[in-house]
Amino acid sequence: MENANTMDNTKMTNGPITRILLSFAGPVLLGQLLQQLYNIADAAIVGQFLSSKALAAVGATSSLTYIVCYFCIGSCIGISVPVSQAFGAGKNTDLRKYFINGVYFALAIAVIMTAVTASMSGLFLTWLKTPENIFKDAHVYLVIIFLGLPLTVLYNFCFGILMAFGDSKKSTMFMAVSTVINIFLDLFLVVVVKWGVAGAAVATIFSQGIAGVLSAVYIFKKYKLLFPVNADERKFHPYYICLLYTSPSPRD
Repeated sequence: MENANTMDNTKMTNGPITRILLSFAGPVLLGQLLQQLYNIADAAIVGQFLSSKALAAVGATSSLTYIVCYFCIGSCIGISVPVSQAFGAGKNTDLRKYFINGVYFALAIAVIMTAVTASMSGLFLTWLKTPENIFKDAHVYLVIIFLGLPLTVLYNFCFGILMAFGDSKKSTMFMAVSTVINIFLDLFLVVVVKWGVAGAAVATIFSQGIAGVLSAVYIFKKYKLLFPVNADERKFHPYYICLLYTSPSPRD
């Protein structure tokens, strides 16, 4: 393992461009695909082992979960741009400030989005004119998924950090493991424990939590240069929050 303070920042700039692009973009695309498999697995298992109404209930939430989850994903992955710029320029102070302020921003997104979406999930379903006979199951599924948004934020924030270092393979590997766990946990909670659509939702957020925790532990162990070394680097800096999502360029 490379020393955290002397890491090679040229591995994305040396070698054949095709190989570099494939080695970087491949895991990114696969990681996003695997995230979609959570909902597909839920729908398939619910439809197979419960009822058509349960399947309709899960399906009725898909547009809402996609919109909310992709908002969180986009908000988190955006940190990869300033972090990669600071890392490539060798500006470790800026790197650490971007990272810690990204953490603050991700925490805010997680708390706000969870509170708003979980409390308004019933209203969202009403606006979408969800049929009464599937409303209860759809509401239960949606609330659990929204309560698990902090885990979605955790994984995708870590994914953005690893993208910045050109190390997206590890995070995708963790997601692949959690996708397999999700399928077996779906079967266990839906078929054996008989939790219904709630079991499918719990399996989804628990599995994504595994991917997030594994990614966070990996970052903590390998990328120690990200973590602040003094009080100033730990401060909340509005400047860095703004630049996280506005074409940032580390200050000279």
